[in-house]
Amino acid sequence: MPEEYKFNEKKFRHVSWGIVAILVVMTFSILFIVEGSGSKSKTQVQESVGVKYSGIYQKSKDYTEAQFAEYAKSLVGEHIEWTGSVYEVSTSGEMFLSMGESMLSTKDVSFKIQKDDATKYSKGEKVTVKGKIKNVEKGSFLREIVLDEAKIIYPIK
Repeated sequence: MPEEYKFNEKKFRHVSWGIVAILVVMTFSILFIVEGSGSKSKTQVQESVGVKYSGIYQKSKDYTEAQFAEYAKSLVGEHIEWTGSVYEVSTSGEMFLSMGESMLSTKDVSFKIQKDDATKYSKGEKVTVKGKIKNVEKGSFLREIVLDEAKIIYPIK
């Protein structure tokens, strides 16, 4: 039997490791593609929940007072799901969130919570709230968005 037809263990090992390397690269590529498409759909779900606070904030800076007043009317009744930091919780059960858009920590969003829950949240704690826009107040800058039918969905306490 000619030498080139004989089993060559050294060549076999090189070919085997090459195949393994190709399979590993293909596996990671598939995982990356699948993971990437999953994150796109999560973003689409978040965007479909309602208007974004950052968009309202930007318009409050770009629009004139008259333009923003008209825009604010269109926001009333819009459903939202936003995450912000607890700025304050009053003893009467009103929670204020800072949304982090401005350089200063401000009372950007407010809504009612159960009075019994007023002591459960700390300043700076991240919360996610779901609700409906009741009112948008604007002065020289965006002052506060008041929510109705608001419910903290994270963290649940």
